[in-house]
Amino acid sequence: PYIGQTARESTNNYNRREDFNLLSAYEAVRNTGYHIELDQFLNVLLSLAVRPFIVFSGRSGSGKTSLTRILAALFGWRYYRSAVSPAWSEPSDLFGFVSPVTHNRIPGALEPLLHVGDMNALLCMDEFNVAKVEHYFADFISAMDQQADGWCGLPSLERIRSTDSTIGIPEQLR
Repeated sequence: PYIGQTARESTNNYNRREDFNLLSAYEAVRNTGYHIELDQFLNVLLSLAVRPFIVFSGRSGSGKTSLTRILAALFGWRYYRSAVSPAWSEPSDLFGFVSPVTHNRIPGALEPLLHVGDMNALLCMDEFNVAKVEHYFADFISAMDQQADGWCGLPSLERIRSTDSTIGIPEQLR
């Protein structure tokens, strides 16, 4: 895959792993001006191949968010970024909720991701650790890990889906 490929071209290459050229992908990343060693790049790719999520750590300004954007472009995945708020305390902060008073849906931080319907997407949860991850994100990690039917029994998402059937999680969310 190369930066600038369409999602369909990239998906086809990603699914046919024999077409993937590590050195070409590495060169494409380096051509963006991003500096990463080949072994580090390979570790990131292997991590993405094994699990649907990676947690990057490092000093501010070290390129963690930039790397997620570059990876999405490299594979032709739709890119979403959400800045985590220190006030987040439950899954409704991500997915939204149905107001018990008005019965209207109140959107959450992942609203754009939930309505597009992409097959392949990369979500960057920027400053992931500024709120207690186990309070707002644990159900979501479990759902991504299972990836059975796109919903994986995620209660907070099922409740809002009952009022808005257009909501969904991309089939291949990373």
